[in-house]
Amino acid sequence: MIKYILSFFVATPFLLLAVFIMICGLNALGYVDDDEVFNIWFISNLSRKGGLFEKGSMFGFIPTIMLTVTMGRVSKIYRSFAEKSTMWENHKT
Repeated sequence: MIKYILSFFVATPFLLLAVFIMICGLNALGYVDDDEVFNIWFISNLSRKGGLFEKGSMFGFIPTIMLTVTMGRVSKIYRSFAEKSTMWENHKT
C-alpha cells in the first residue's frame, strides 16, 4: 500500500505541470479571456492585438510549437517514471 501512495505523490507534480503548461499555452494562443479564472495576464497579453503572438502575425504559430514540444517532453519524462513506478509496484511472482 505504501508503494501506491508514494507513486501518487511523485506522479501528481507531473500531472500538475502538464495542466500548468496547457493553461499557459491556451493563454498564449488567446483562448483565455481576461475575466476567466485561468487568465495569466502577462502571457495572454502576448496574443492580443499588437502582441508578439497576435493571430496572423509572423510569430503567431510559436505558441503552438512551444506547447507541442513542451508537452512531448513532459509526456516522455512522465512515461519513463510511470514505467519504473509500475515495475516497482508490481508484486513478485
